[in-house]
Amino acid sequence: MKAITVRNIDEGLAAQLKKESRKRGRSINSLILDSIRASFYPQSPPGAPMTFHDLDELAGTWTKTDEREFARATAAFEDIDPELWR
Repeated sequence: MKAITVRNIDEGLAAQLKKESRKRGRSINSLILDSIRASFYPQSPPGAPMTFHDLDELAGTWTKTDEREFARATAAFEDIDPELWR
């Protein structure tokens, strides 16, 4: 397995890592590995293959009419209220 060194961990973060590892009864290394895995493999057990639950299957399926309707329905989100930016 590859070893990676993480540099410049500030004292506050180091203290939080130590505290959390003691709380979970795990090493700091395993805590960090689990955190990294969770960021790359959300909602999957550590080491499990990545499963996606996104909208990729819908990409490119809109018609021009769908696009126009969406643009019309969301046009109000483009308005800027000058009073809010004073």
